[in-house]
Amino acid sequence: MGVVTSALSQTGLKLETVFQTGVDPDVMLPWSSCTAKETFGRWEDRSVRGDLSGSVHDVHQGVNHAEITVEGPLYAGGAGGYDAAGFLLYAMFGTDTISGAGPYTHTYSVAPATYALPSWSISDFTGEIATARRFVGCRISTLSLTFSPPEPVTYSATFIGSPSGSVSKPTLNAPEVDPFMGWETTFDINSSATTEFESFSLDFSRGTAPLHTLNGAQTPQDITFRGIDCTWSGTVVPADDTVYNRVGAHSQHVMVVTCRSSSPTLVFTVTQPSEDDATITRSAEDPVKAETSGSMILNSTDSGIMVPVLTNAYASAYSA
Repeated sequence: MGVVTSALSQTGLKLETVFQTGVDPDVMLPWSSCTAKETFGRWEDRSVRGDLSGSVHDVHQGVNHAEITVEGPLYAGGAGGYDAAGFLLYAMFGTDTISGAGPYTHTYSVAPATYALPSWSISDFTGEIATARRFVGCRISTLSLTFSPPEPVTYSATFIGSPSGSVSKPTLNAPEVDPFMGWETTFDINSSATTEFESFSLDFSRGTAPLHTLNGAQTPQDITFRGIDCTWSGTVVPADDTVYNRVGAHSQHVMVVTCRSSSPTLVFTVTQPSEDDATITRSAEDPVKAETSGSMILNSTDSGIMVPVLTNAYASAYSA
């Protein structure tokens, strides 16, 4: 019996013009892990029929949906648009305002009074099989970014959409772009450089969920969502109380997280980050560390919870 190797797999995505109307991908999303879970609800007929030889008399199909989780290095993006950062941030925030003339600046925001979040066709396929599996009507549910010095900045993104169907395999070119490296990340808190973060993460959520209605179809009528949320967490190795007070004093200090100092860059500016917990840990083998976490607060300065800005060579808005 033959096997299909994951090493020949490709995952591509394309913004849909019409929700749930599938389109061929034109951008490859490089990953280190990709999981597609197709959930088909079922109803077991356990009605009592005076027979003890079995309890389930039949099984009937219910409604269905799919969850696709992709993880990998956060690529910075080039002229061809082969990157994770630009498309994933647009998928989460929904608005990309572009400026500049090369390098180009992409500023992401959430339209406060417009119920709109991009939907995507996601195609998953391998070089050994003549067809691809396409998931349509996919909206992002969660996006996590992890910063650690020894590794690239990594992402984990989960989309929710309709179960896959078989389509002709598209042709995608493998990207040649560089990831943001963890050690390139810098922090500025309360207008002071903070160099003591050992690790850091940002976790975004849109509360995305499938909506099924009485419309004669098993697939979702819509993929609903809510306002954006973001929490953060990090481990600090404080040299003294100055650093600890910046991150663990339950104060709302302006936080600026910069991935790389020269283009391409990715900068998150947060005017009102709350600090929820701060735990000091000590052991015989390690230095004193502070585990800290919090959430981002809606504020007028940011016109939202934060201002993410990506600067790279991609000349179009990621909504194009």
